[in-house]
Amino acid sequence: MRNPGLTFLLIFIALQFYSCTKTEVENPDLTIIISGKINNYVDSLKPSMAINRVGLDQEKIFPTIDESGNFRFEFNAPVPLDAFFISDPFFIMVAKPGDSINLEINQGDTVIFSGDRSQENRFAYDLSDKWQEKRKEFGNLQEYISVMNQDQFIAKLDSIKSEIKRFTEGYIVKNNISDPYLSRWIRTYTMEYYYNNLSYYIFPNRDKDVDKIQSLLTKRLPLKTEDLYSAYNISSYVNYYNYAVIGREIMLKSDSINDTDSAHMHTVFAMENDTLMRQLLIAENLVGDLEKFRIEKYERFVDII
Repeated sequence: MRNPGLTFLLIFIALQFYSCTKTEVENPDLTIIISGKINNYVDSLKPSMAINRVGLDQEKIFPTIDESGNFRFEFNAPVPLDAFFISDPFFIMVAKPGDSINLEINQGDTVIFSGDRSQENRFAYDLSDKWQEKRKEFGNLQEYISVMNQDQFIAKLDSIKSEIKRFTEGYIVKNNISDPYLSRWIRTYTMEYYYNNLSYYIFPNRDKDVDKIQSLLTKRLPLKTEDLYSAYNISSYVNYYNYAVIGREIMLKSDSINDTDSAHMHTVFAMENDTLMRQLLIAENLVGDLEKFRIEKYERFVDII
């Protein structure tokens, strides 16, 4: 049976892509403006932004900017999202449709936020800096993957997960953050480290018994619509899940598979009960074609999606 939700999602993704390829932003209700000034600007450090949208590839955009460092980014976004400001310093921002956010940047040093979402972005900037320092305490988990069995690795990650929760909840309480949108974004931002490392363990061990780790990876589900505001981290989770969980199942049945596209579609429907996650997994598989306005793959599987 055709899933109206998925059909809508695919159309929505295609429309997002179309809207961000327009040379002018046409709907002011969806427009996000990020503007400001880079003090002591030099042309060699021209900024850019990486816009994160769940279901689409990360989009890099460039501003209009003058020789004095006054810049302006403008793009469409039908839902809240996060984005990376790429310059010196490099930092993550959050934004909602209709926002006009102003930045004053001292290169290599500080950022002053004003306008819409200024408090949220001050917290995002501060949290990102503190979180990078906290992560250093965990060391390089990659070195444990080849020497630990899954029970040992789970025990190691469980300890880190507890540290992440203490860090995150402590930050929220210390800063009196009551906004549910921001607090959910913060929790998603820090906990992604835990889920990423579960995936990293599965990748080289897909032919072994990793069922316990796979079960922990799926415990994040079901996703909620509010989770999509954390566009960078949820996109990462969907991508890793596609390779670690869906990809592993396909690999284990590879001897009987001749059509990987068909195998992916049917495996997603067979394994994934969370409707939103299922839609995102299939959308990720199709979005490359949709971005090029090729619908052959979608038409091929339209009867099951």
